[in-house]
Amino acid sequence: MASFEQQQQARMISDFVIGRTLGSGMSGKVRLGTHAQTGQQVALKLIRKDKMTNRQMEMIEREISVMSNLKHPNTTRLLHHETDVTYTKKDLTTYQVILLVIELCPKGELFDYLMHTGPFSEDLCRAYFAQFLGALEACHLQGVYHRDLKPENLFLDAEAQLRLADFGLAATTMTDGAEYEELLETECGTKAYMCPEMLAHQRYAGSKADIWSAGVVLFIMATGHPPFQMAVDNDWWFHACKANRHDRFWAAHLRTNPNLSQEFQDFISRIFQVDPQQRATIEELKGHAWFQGPALSAAQIKQEMEARADRVAAAKEAEKARARAEKAARAARGGTNVFARATHRKLGSLIPPLLPEDLDETDVYFSPNTAEDMITALEGVCGEMGAQDFVKKADKCKMKANFAPSAESGSAPVQVAFQIYLVPAEQEGGEAMCTLHAQRRAGDVFEYQKVLKALLEKAGPALLAAGGEGGGGGEEEEEEGGFSAAEYEAMLGELRRETRRAEKAARAEARAKGKAEAAARRAEEEAERLRRIRRSL
Repeated sequence: MASFEQQQQARMISDFVIGRTLGSGMSGKVRLGTHAQTGQQVALKLIRKDKMTNRQMEMIEREISVMSNLKHPNTTRLLHHETDVTYTKKDLTTYQVILLVIELCPKGELFDYLMHTGPFSEDLCRAYFAQFLGALEACHLQGVYHRDLKPENLFLDAEAQLRLADFGLAATTMTDGAEYEELLETECGTKAYMCPEMLAHQRYAGSKADIWSAGVVLFIMATGHPPFQMAVDNDWWFHACKANRHDRFWAAHLRTNPNLSQEFQDFISRIFQVDPQQRATIEELKGHAWFQGPALSAAQIKQEMEARADRVAAAKEAEKARARAEKAARAARGGTNVFARATHRKLGSLIPPLLPEDLDETDVYFSPNTAEDMITALEGVCGEMGAQDFVKKADKCKMKANFAPSAESGSAPVQVAFQIYLVPAEQEGGEAMCTLHAQRRAGDVFEYQKVLKALLEKAGPALLAAGGEGGGGGEEEEEEGGFSAAEYEAMLGELRRETRRAEKAARAEARAKGKAEAAARRAEEEAERLRRIRRSL
């Protein structure tokens, strides 16, 4: 009879052996899959059916439909799908899932390269944006509008070429080559990348919305940070674009990005046109001088990204290693808990759920304290950080809270969910202990990382030291990465003074405009009064 370990190793779904977790999101998990006969490696997207809402089902059906019809070298391919298949967990329990078998992009998300290795040269930006526009053009010709373009949805294949993915929020219309584009109404996507007409609750053209979002992505590629918070009136950077004062927009950004070419600035300005009728089309962008400039070849792209890949892998491994290092180092630290100086080896009266064996180890932190003490301490730290809407379900060891992003960030509030799990004694060498798992539920990923780091620093510096961010290790990675949260904050701090001056000038301009309008109204009223007098004579 096969051992329990052998049964785990043989776990399969459809014709694929189930491997490690590649990622997870609101709709489900993505696991590495290997075809049992051919050895082909793929991404297995698994969506649990018993937890799906009607909206999620519609999104999955749309994603399947779009991916089945799209054929372009810069979009991910759907290889196979099944709408009702049994998934077996490591403990041999089962549940039903929808299975999407997707072409594997082994070099991961474009976001990771920007996060951990910094911005790209204009030649590399130009090469990737050409691939990006090619994928968008193929989508638009088929009446498909992505509506959630961001670095997290751009992947790199084995040759480090760009692949557009995640069509769950895509809109589909019947174009049949017609010049008229059907306007859309649903507000969706990620706010920092959404076009102004969508944020203003107006009907919008999907193609123009995608072009705006693509421009935000390109700006981040070239600078390592967003162009503005959101495309709304109270955002100074956006307001400059809306007033057609792109010179002010660039004057602020060039202080920290002085090497951006004039052609690049003009290219981005053609995209950041608030009036969608004035916003450049894909054809116009392809004919622009910047787009026509020198770009890296496919071989050069691969060489460049492989040089960066080691830093990405090291940074991601450091994140995963935090939990493992904390567990290994807790004895050397004298059992110091990341939430308090006191150490409690007993479980206490509140018993958390068992740690799932297939839980992604990213953002998992071990603690010898009781669940009650962890909840109390976490609630205190969240209060100290000014978190809003703190929700606690103590009986389930669950918490969540909303954190305000930095004033100049490109995102809405960050929602973080916390879950405390129990690691059984047999997994801990005879000593049971608790873990804290943090997960981003909403908000920008860059901002989430900053919130989490600040929270953990307040909860206990020992955790960060164990994870490689203290004692010099983290500093080395930050320098190599070229763009860190600290550098981003320093850059934004330098822009605050410029922002305040610009806002003051804008307010003065608005007051002057208001006075002029009031004077014009009074003059018109006086003129109308005189006309009435003349008519009465």
